[in-house]
Parts: sequence; structure tokens; C-alpha cells
Amino acid sequence: MLVKACVLFAFLGLISAEECKNPQLSSQSFSTLDGTVLTHIGYVVKFSLSCDNTVDIPLYAELNGIPLAVSKPSSGGYLIGWSEEVKKAPKGEIKINLFDEENYSAYRKAQRGGDVSSFQPTAVLSVHHPGSYTGPWINAELAATVLSLAVLYVAVNSRMKISS
Repeated sequence: MLVKACVLFAFLGLISAEECKNPQLSSQSFSTLDGTVLTHIGYVVKFSLSCDNTVDIPLYAELNGIPLAVSKPSSGGYLIGWSEEVKKAPKGEIKINLFDEENYSAYRKAQRGGDVSSFQPTAVLSVHHPGSYTGPWINAELAATVLSLAVLYVAVNSRMKISS
């Protein structure tokens, strides 16, 4: 009886896995641009995925080998959010690999086997982050100190010339 139940659940699991054919992506991304007082840069990507064969499929995301949570809000579409340290945050194009259920299980199996170089994700989401502003190259305090020392030098030098 237990064997029959296991076979039935395995069969239902195979049937329920859905694969996305011909994915079409549209996305909006938001990221923190001010890194002067923050320790982490926050990224949020809202996107929609349409496939030829299915409407709503569960998705999985991966960024540089790290799995990311993909949520499906009630307003529709998908959301991905993550954060990185300001010093380690990349600027420019960030590629996020998206997987459907079937593709993600095959990807994880290939990852355990150590051969993910030839594996193709279901879709690749491209996010542009222009970089974060970390402040001017010279702090205002340093500029004021240097200017004060220069004025002091000119004043002392002029006094020495006048007194001699």
C-alpha cells in the first residue's frame, strides 16, 4: 500500500511540473543609488513572464550561484529582492537566471554533479544598476582643513616678511 502511494505521488509530481515554452519578459527594476550612509544596496525587480503554454508557473531565480526568492504578489507578475554590500555591489548589467520547476530541478541536479556550464536557464532577466553614490572624492572636512592650513601658511609667511 505504501509503495502504491509513493508511486502515485511521484506520478502526480511529474505531471504538475510545468515548463515554460518561448518565454517573454518585461521588467522594471529599482535599486538604492545613495551609498553614503548605507551599508547595503537594495535591489527590487518587478517583472512579468508570459509563456506560450502556461499562464502562472512557479519560478526560481539564481544570481551568481546564489538562489533568490521569487514572490508572486496578488497584483500579478513576479518580484525578486536582494541586497549586497556597498563595496561589493556590481554596477552595470546584472544577469539573473530564471527557472521553471522542471528546469530548476534539472539545474540543481547538474549543480550537484558539478556540471552547470552547459546548462541553459528558462529565461535571463537583465537588471541595470548605474552604481551608488558614495560621496565626493574629497570630504568637506578635509578641504576645509587644507584651506585653513594654506591661509595660515600665507599669514605666517607674510608676517615673517613684514617683521624682517
